[in-house]
Formats: sequence, C-alpha cells, structure tokens
Amino acid sequence: MAGIFVTLFTYCIFRTSWDFSLLLGAVATATAPASTIMTIKQYHARGEFVRLLLQIVALDDAVCLLAFSFASAIVSSNVNGAFSIQAIGLPILYNILAIAAGCLCAWALFKSHARRSPLLLLNFTGVYPVLKSTIFRRLIDWLNDLRQRL
Repeated sequence: MAGIFVTLFTYCIFRTSWDFSLLLGAVATATAPASTIMTIKQYHARGEFVRLLLQIVALDDAVCLLAFSFASAIVSSNVNGAFSIQAIGLPILYNILAIAAGCLCAWALFKSHARRSPLLLLNFTGVYPVLKSTIFRRLIDWLNDLRQRL
C-alpha cells in the first residue's frame, strides 16, 4: 500500500512523471529491518515468533527488490520509446531464475546441515562467483540472443 500511495501522491501532488512516480513508489515498499533486529537483540528474544518475524522482514525486502525490478523494466521500456513485453519479461525471468537458484542453494544447505557439513556454506560463497561468471553469463547471453531473434 505504501508503494501505491507514494506513486499516486508524487504524481498528483508534485506533478512528477509516471515513470519517476512509479520508481519512487517501488522504493517506498522497502522497510528498514534495523529497528526490528535491534529490538530483538535488546530484549534477547528467541523462539518461533522471532524466527518467523525475521523471515517476514527478509521477505519484505525481497518483495521490494522485485517491485523495483518490475518498475525499472517498465520505466526503461517507456524511456526507449518502445513498450514491449520482452523489455518487461526479461527482468522478471531473471528474477525467477535468481529465486530458483536461491531455493536450490537453500535446499542444499538444509540437506547439508542435517549431515553436519558446515563448510558447504563456504563452498557456495566460493562457487557462486564462478557460477555467476560462467553458467549465468551463458544463460543471459542465450536469452539476449533469443530476444534479438524475436
């Protein structure tokens, strides 16, 4: 709701363009997790509720990143003068691929934790740049080639 209100308010009151208002609205969806985390630390809170609360705070920031990615795709397609589904679809596809990769890493970490392998986290942090530079780069190049053919 904050994103919608900020978008409408900046467009109607300040008379900014829709593109700028949309970007400001997407940024307004973010919340600062610092106050929540500091309150938890101050009271030494533990338990299921705290764990759920921290997951919700992280999910809220992830939703903000997705909203900003979607808004920036719309704005960039408007600025280029050619509003196309591809200009909006590719960033969404990239986000879906990133979420899938994150889910895969989370699953692997969950399975490795059951087998007491704490070094897997170090392996992921060491392997991720290599994966990003090779596999993800090739995937992005392939998607760009596909986009140019269409």
